[in-house]
Order: sequence, then C-alpha cells, then structure tokens
Amino acid sequence: MADLISGVGILPITTARPIQGLTPAPLNFPGDSSATYYEGLPVIFTAGLIEPAASPVANTGSLVGFVNGKGVGALTGAFPAGALEVDGSITVMPAVALLVFEGTIDTSAAFGTGTIAVTDMGSSYDLLQDATSKNYYVNKNSTANAIARIVGFKDPVGTVQGRVYFVIAPSKTLLGS
Repeated sequence: MADLISGVGILPITTARPIQGLTPAPLNFPGDSSATYYEGLPVIFTAGLIEPAASPVANTGSLVGFVNGKGVGALTGAFPAGALEVDGSITVMPAVALLVFEGTIDTSAAFGTGTIAVTDMGSSYDLLQDATSKNYYVNKNSTANAIARIVGFKDPVGTVQGRVYFVIAPSKTLLGS
C-alpha cells in the first residue's frame, strides 16, 4: 500500500482550464442582498437572482456556475475586489461544457480521509459543503446527486483531500442544456 500524502484541507472550487482552449468569460448576475457569497460557491437562480446552491448541489439542471472571486459577507457588507461588483452583481464562472473545474476530493463518511484513487477517474460524485471551511468538495462517498465527473488529478493518487479536475455535464447545468 502506498503512503498517503497529506492534503491541505478543503480549498475553494476554481476554474482549472478549458478543453480545446475555449475559455468562457465570467458573467455578472444580480445577487440576493441577504445571501453570503465567496470564491468557489456553487450558485443557482431563484426568482431572477443568483443564490447559493443547497448542499449537496442538486443535479437537476439548476446549477449556473461557481462564484469567481474572493470575498465573504452579505451584499450589504464590504467586499474585496472580485467577489461583488460595484452594482451589487455577482461574478460567476458559468458551468458550461468543456470547462474544467478544480476541487478537493474527500469523503463525508470519515471526513479528512478521502484519498484520490485511480478508480475515481471518470466517476461522478456529489458536491457537498464542508461545515468548517464552508467550501464545497467532491464527495466520493455519495452519488445520489452526482454532478461532478472526475476528468483528471492535480495531485498524485493516494493524496488525502487531494485536488482533482472535474466537469459538470451540460444536462446538469442551467446554462449548458
């Protein structure tokens, strides 16, 4: 058995790279003044506004994308540049076909013990929110709301809470169908 490599915990979901060199531009949408937004947060539309998705993220075609920028707090608070625009809009990297995202893989069965395995390649898993960091991660313990299909590994096989590359199937997103 290989030695396990220690990961760095649950980090935000980020845009990794496009497939075939096509990079969609981030989009701005009106945000909900009572919601909290931060980098990597999966978002959906509710009554015409961008809102945080529930955990686990539903695989019903409602995902718009992931917040693209840094900042924590409600719309009425002060934000560093990148999370909220001056007009109160939220910058989102859309979950569209051929755009690869990077996220942490773990398991909710025994949090902090999920390792990258060769068998994860091509598998689809849920996206679940970590209660401590509030960041979302690829939960290899559940496929009930499978939305993230693993297409590559940033970290080596055997890494605990390692970083993986994943795509969202077009049928699972609002903008991709």
